[in-house]
Amino acid sequence: MEIGEAQFSRIDSELPRQRGNVRVTNLQFLNALLYVAEQGCKWRGLPKKFGPWHTIYTRMNRWSKNGVLDHVFERLQREQIVRIKIEAVKMDSTIVKVHPDGAGALKKKGPQAIGKSRGGWTTKIHMVAANARAAITFSLSPGQASDAVEGRTLLGGIGPLPAPLHLIMDRA
Repeated sequence: MEIGEAQFSRIDSELPRQRGNVRVTNLQFLNALLYVAEQGCKWRGLPKKFGPWHTIYTRMNRWSKNGVLDHVFERLQREQIVRIKIEAVKMDSTIVKVHPDGAGALKKKGPQAIGKSRGGWTTKIHMVAANARAAITFSLSPGQASDAVEGRTLLGGIGPLPAPLHLIMDRA
């Protein structure tokens, strides 16, 4: 999927102004991001028509940290330029064992998602996805947290979804 000039002009106001000697235009950059998301390739696997992969990766990293990508993708969805077809929502979780040195660390930036379960100190990763490639949202919780409680929180934070929608999840 690629965005054309007419579609790009509808979201151009959301993008930072380009200054100086620019090797990759914002349109090329967005098309490169959509290519990586759609194909699932590595950055080095980008075709040459998008420009140098390192330039695209660096800009993506910078925009991601500044919150620009969030605004751009929200605008792409709002303008219905890029849409994810959601027929069913899948939710699952997995448990990750915490390293022994990580359990006693000082909490510098708020509470940590570490809990005690039968397997020791663990963290649980909860994910809601539209399909195998499109994750909608995720969260971290202590290892003993139930999927149902965290699932309600995640699904409530997504916002409005299309009407007949199936929820697929296991009983944990």
